[in-house]
Amino acid sequence: MSVHPSQRIIGTFEGEANGVLLVVIGALHGNEPAGVKALEMVFDALERAKLEQPDFQFKGKLIGILGNRQAFLNRQRFLDQDLNRCWTKACIDSARAVSPAEL
Repeated sequence: MSVHPSQRIIGTFEGEANGVLLVVIGALHGNEPAGVKALEMVFDALERAKLEQPDFQFKGKLIGILGNRQAFLNRQRFLDQDLNRCWTKACIDSARAVSPAEL
């Protein structure tokens, strides 16, 4: 499994039984590919377990998402703003002033 440049979803895995929905984001910072690689490994391991272990059970659904696709493709930390530096009061107030539809 390898993330194609046009993909946002790295992978999904759904069990036969109901359970929680877990969404995991890889590459929130584009220069940190380890999360994407880890998600690929998790999805591969789940697929193998399903095939190789007759008693394997998985409850719920797992979705892996590529967080900052363009920065990931550019192999740079961020495009416009470093997400680790945006948690100031001014930034939060600015985000709250925008309607959710505009975000």
